[in-house]
This record gives sequence, structure tokens and C-alpha cells, in this order.
Amino acid sequence: MQTHVYHITYSPEVETAYLFFWGCNMHCRGCIRLLHGWDSHLPDPGQPKTEIQPRLLAMDEVLNVLAPHPIRRIFFLGDDPSVDPVLEPLAQALKDRFRAEHVLLTNGLLLPPYRLFDEIQVSIKAVTPELHRDFTGVDVAPALDHFRHLYEAGIRLRSESIVIPGYIDAVEIERVAKFIASVDPDIPYRLDAYIPVPGTPWRRPTRDEMTEAMAAARRHLRHVHMLHARTSQRHQVVRLV
Repeated sequence: MQTHVYHITYSPEVETAYLFFWGCNMHCRGCIRLLHGWDSHLPDPGQPKTEIQPRLLAMDEVLNVLAPHPIRRIFFLGDDPSVDPVLEPLAQALKDRFRAEHVLLTNGLLLPPYRLFDEIQVSIKAVTPELHRDFTGVDVAPALDHFRHLYEAGIRLRSESIVIPGYIDAVEIERVAKFIASVDPDIPYRLDAYIPVPGTPWRRPTRDEMTEAMAAARRHLRHVHMLHARTSQRHQVVRLV
């Protein structure tokens, strides 16, 4: 059974595997995959996604690649794992084999097989409909509805947004924070500094701009932190596939 997994990395110190899935249902203008097609935590994260010819792995290959390693946690990320038609049987097979904690990173546009994940991290690009459509090419309503659905289903949720100066800035970040707080003000929220990618007009935010956005979010949420250019990498990551 073929999956959409095309790239696997591993962090030995924390016994964590990272499964990267090919394909997405959004077309984000600032997607990091337009800069690096491989795990950005590798010493050499490689060429842009547009220059990669992926080899999609069979389910047995994914299991066999991970088999020699102690696994306590598995991250499902990429592009977006939710577009993989075999995400559910893959997640079930991995859960049966490794009994690891499963963490899904998704844009929330599709409702994933959430019972197979211990935590789901939803990337909310924006909540203003026009802005979300301009950045992603799709309507925001399904993603916000699914965010509420996941919370009501009892799933442990986190959320994150990218801060882009003059575009998705402190004003929009506060709107996102208000939405999250309407679900639960205790949901953790992370702000990532935008990394410039080819073909976009935006620059990287300054630390002061990140701090301003974080202060805006903290007016509504209790657990907000940020990742900036100076944030150091905690653990070594090695490539398995």
C-alpha cells in the first residue's frame, strides 16, 4: 500500500521520528517548502520542493525504516498528511507497531482520523476570510470549523501561525488569538517568524515585531510563545530517507 510519505528524519536524543508527506490542499504563498523540500532542521535541507521528484514510500517501507530505532514519538507533517488517502491505516499500523505518541501537524482543511493521534497541531494561517484566501487560495471556514470539532472531540490541541510584517501582523495575529480563545484560552499558541521564500515580497519580522504579535495574542490566550531566527535547535536530526 503506497503512502504519501517521501522523507523521514529522526532525532536520536528524544527518540522521535518525523514523517514528511507529499501533497497539500492549500497553496500558501509563503510555504517553507518553496525554500526547502527536506526537513529544515537538517544541516542541508536541500532544494525547493518544486525541484524534487519524490519517491513515495509503501507502508511496509515506512515501518521497516523506523524498525531499527527506538521510537517514543512520531510527528506526521510535510506538506499536509491529511491529503494522504491511507493516513488512517498507516497511523494505525505505526501505533500497533511502536506504541508511540502520535502528533499530527495539519492546516485543518480536512478532518483527519483524529482518534489515532495523541495531539494535533493546527496551523491557522489567518482568520480574516479575504486574507486567508489571498495567502492560501482557499476558504478559511472549514479549517476553523474543524478546529472546534477537534476540541469538542477531546483532542489535545495546539495551534501556530506565521508572522509576516505588514501582512499577517500583530493585528491579524490578535484576531487569530481571539478565535482560539473562543474555543479555549488555554490552547497553546506558537508564533513562527516568517522565513522569506522566492517570489514573495515579504521580509523576515524583527524581534520587536514578533514581541508585538506575541503581546497581542497574550491579551486573549494564556500560553503563547514564539520562534524567531535566533531560536536555537535543541536536538540533532538525521535523515533516514
